Parts: sequence; structure tokens; C-alpha cells
Amino acid sequence: MRDMKLEAPALLALFEQAAAGIVLGSPDGHATLNPAARQLLGLPSEAAVSALPRPSLVDEALRGAVVTGALVEWNHGGPNRMLVVSWAPLRENGQIVAALGVMQDASSCGGDEALPRASRMSDEFYALIAHQLRTPLTPILGWARMLMQQRPDDPVLRRAAEVIERNVHIEVRLVDDMLDVTRIQRGTLELVIRPVDVTDIGRAVVVDQRRRLEGRPLPIELDLPDRPLLVNGDAARIEQILTALIANAARFTPDGGRVMVSIVREGGDVVGRVSDTGEGIAPALLPHIFDFSLEVQHGAGRRGGLGVSLAIGRYLAERHGGSLTGESEGPGRGARFTLRLPAMKDS
Repeated sequence: MRDMKLEAPALLALFEQAAAGIVLGSPDGHATLNPAARQLLGLPSEAAVSALPRPSLVDEALRGAVVTGALVEWNHGGPNRMLVVSWAPLRENGQIVAALGVMQDASSCGGDEALPRASRMSDEFYALIAHQLRTPLTPILGWARMLMQQRPDDPVLRRAAEVIERNVHIEVRLVDDMLDVTRIQRGTLELVIRPVDVTDIGRAVVVDQRRRLEGRPLPIELDLPDRPLLVNGDAARIEQILTALIANAARFTPDGGRVMVSIVREGGDVVGRVSDTGEGIAPALLPHIFDFSLEVQHGAGRRGGLGVSLAIGRYLAERHGGSLTGESEGPGRGARFTLRLPAMKDS
């Protein structure tokens, strides 16, 4: 496939030997099919994206959407059949380089159970891809930190190591989001519930985000009460929600602006608010900012910024019995996101 190679032996073997049809679609309109896909679709190993079942789904994946378990009628010189098709974006260095498709004949999946079984197969494949992508990131991050420790006074080396570390964290977050979407779709995302102090979590997240923004004239203001605010929740997942909200606020706020974070008790809830003076959100987009499949145009001229982090955040908030909402007065007027979690009665 043009500009796209499966260089890892494990991935290449999986691509060639998988029982499900697997297709890689590139932005230049070409697609590569594994043997199962060739047999299923009656197409050669290299084909045009336009020749695939419902090619518009490929375009959606190349724009960042995840399409799971779509039923598509297919007839290519043979009997009509119903296919179960899933597509997801493949990213490299934060950029979408291809679309990954998994498809199977619904009739071979067992009648009415075709859709769930094919979806499980797709999700397992995406989970395997995500783990393969995540594995090399840990040693890269370790060596970058070692470089900074060995020669801390070398400004060029330090700058290079910081860029490496920052981009590794971006890739880790993208892979983790991909895994979380898979777990959510499969219903296997688990929470470790115990009493946690949301103020401690918020303080730690702000400290980490300030470190990541070091050198940018963009302050993160923090307003916390002088007492703990306890909820029954998963500390790591609450941290994930707050990190996504603050990181998005910083991303869409230009230098010289402000990001404000507050955590308070309101009635029976612990409420975390993250607001900014940044690009804002168009009114037509507000009802869709928590959609898994939408590539959001956030402000003027910026595309694809929010990804799935807000959708995952809302899902996690609701799993805690709470909510996550967003509001904005429009482009150029900033945005505010509100996380509500049920407070412990004795907090």
C-alpha cells in the first residue's frame, strides 16, 4: 500500500492470517486487502477505496471517526450478502495516515448474532493494534529522560528531550483513548471505586499541566476549598477527566489568555469547573462535542482538536453517577466545562 507499511512482524502476520477481512485505506484513495478480504469482496490485493463497500465510511475514519458494526449490503459479481463493517483511524505522530477496516460476512457469523460477534472481533483487533503501538513508547520516554539527566546544562539536548517526552505523552494519550473506546464499546471498562478526595486529584493535575506548559505565557489558575471533598470514585478515571478538560482548555487558548480551574461543593455534588478565554465553540457544535464519531471544528480554522477525550470523559462521569457538560457563548468567547460527581454524605 502506498506510503503505508506493516513493518512489525506480528502485525504483518496478523494482517495476512486473520480470518476476518482486513483493509487498509489510504488518503490517496488506494486500499490494501488481506487474503480474507479479497475472498470476501472479490477484489484484488490492491484496489481503489471507491470500490469498497460503502466507501464513505473510509472517508469518515480518515477524518477521525470510529465506525463500528455497520451493516452493508454487498454484491460484486455474486449473490447479495450482508457484511458487518467497522472502520477506525490509524495515527502516526498524531496524524491520521490510514483507515483500518475489519469486515465479515454476516451470514457466517450466526444469523441474528452476526453484529455482536463481528463487533467483538473488530474491537479485539483494535485493542491488539493499540497495545502494539503503546509498547515502544515506554523505552522512548525512558531514554529521553535519561538524556536530560546526563546533560542537563546542554540547552539543545534538553529542548530535544522535552519535545520527545511531550510527543510521547500525546501518543500515549491517543493510544489510551483508543483502548478506552474499545472497552466502552465492549462493555468491559471497569472502575476501582473507593473514597477519594477530588481536591487532591485536581491539585495534582494542575501541577502536571503547569509543568507541561512551562515556557508558555498561559497561567492555569486554581481555586480549591481548604477542606477535602470526597466522592466514591475511581481516582485514575477522575484524574483522566480533569486532565482532558484542562489540556483541551490550554490547547485552544492562545498565549496571554487564562485557564481557570475550581472545585467546590454544591448541594449533594462535588463540582469541578474548567473554563478558558480561548477560541470558544460555535453554537451549532455544542450539542455534538461529546459525540464519539464527530471531528469537531472548535473555533475558527482548527479541526479535529477534541478527538474522543470529551466523549470518554462524559461516559466516565456518568459511570460515577455524575455528569459532564460544556457551554460557550460562541467563537472567540471561551468555553466552560462542568463535572459533577455525587459527594460522599460525610464529606
